Amino acid sequence: MDNNSSDCLLARDIILTKYAQIARIIMLIFNTIPVILFVFLFLDYKKYRLALHGNLKLIYVFIVLSSMNIVAGYFLVEFRHIFLTISDPNGTNPCSMLCPLWYSLLSRGCFGFVFSCSMPLLHFCAVLERWRATKLARKYENEDRKFGIFVVIIVMTISLLYFAFYAYIVLDDYNMEWNKMLAYNATVTNRSNLLSIYQTYFMLFILALTILGDYLLLRKNGKMRRMVFSNSNQQLNNNGYSLAENYQFHENLLAIRFILPLDIAYGLTNSIYFGLVIILRSFQYVIPFSVFLANYNLITVLQLVYISTAFVFFRRYINFNRSGRQNHLTSIQPTEQLGKKYFEQLNLQWN
Repeated sequence: MDNNSSDCLLARDIILTKYAQIARIIMLIFNTIPVILFVFLFLDYKKYRLALHGNLKLIYVFIVLSSMNIVAGYFLVEFRHIFLTISDPNGTNPCSMLCPLWYSLLSRGCFGFVFSCSMPLLHFCAVLERWRATKLARKYENEDRKFGIFVVIIVMTISLLYFAFYAYIVLDDYNMEWNKMLAYNATVTNRSNLLSIYQTYFMLFILALTILGDYLLLRKNGKMRRMVFSNSNQQLNNNGYSLAENYQFHENLLAIRFILPLDIAYGLTNSIYFGLVIILRSFQYVIPFSVFLANYNLITVLQLVYISTAFVFFRRYINFNRSGRQNHLTSIQPTEQLGKKYFEQLNLQWN
């Protein structure tokens, strides 16, 4: 291919211009933060574990893994650009900087779209799991992980099928040329762009349902837990109080109070992200394309900020559960002290 062709020169500008390199450094910084937080999160989880039902724990684990999925995709893109910058800093062979279609589908498509599709669905499944835990509060503590495994398989299957459909559309638009060289690492065609817009609207709708479910579930569990305590003394002899039921309501409240801010943050992040993308696209034909693409990459920093925030919340949740259990155990006085106080009060009453 001619090194003076428009695609080759555009690929060189996208990788070697000063503004693109500054944007790349910013992306790498924000991309590294979730990795560091993930390491600390893993160490905290390994050390303290998480006192949650296996179904909810499994969903949370896949939320974290889906988040790391998109981080890995961004690293694939940026590391390739860094390698090309080091190997040809002056851009003497611009055509070597073209990106193969298959690599773009792998880095931007597979990692990115699995995240964008699975994340809202996993949040929605967490709410469904808590509703099920509320309905089966008396016996849910002893249930196995079949529900969690089922919903995770469904979500990941939907995400992979969506990516397969997206990849087919892109390949069809490029006449099924896997090795077609692109000027930049993106799989944007008219049909794939339209599909992404529809997918964004649908996922925002799912997220709105999730936030509504969080709020209703928070109110319902709080109300039912108060009812359990108010009726416990009156119905104690009729088995009106259930320790398992009270524990389940308490676990639901803790889980929803944790996941609700994340759902709201995810919805706001995606709304702002989508709005900024629309604004940026209106300037697409006014500014140089290399500047447009660098700004587009900077907007995706919002997703990395959300992932970092989510990991911080997960770490706080693990530590909160740990400190809560410790405080609960240390607040229980030894049996000898309780017996001694009982007999002291009994002597006072007799005397």
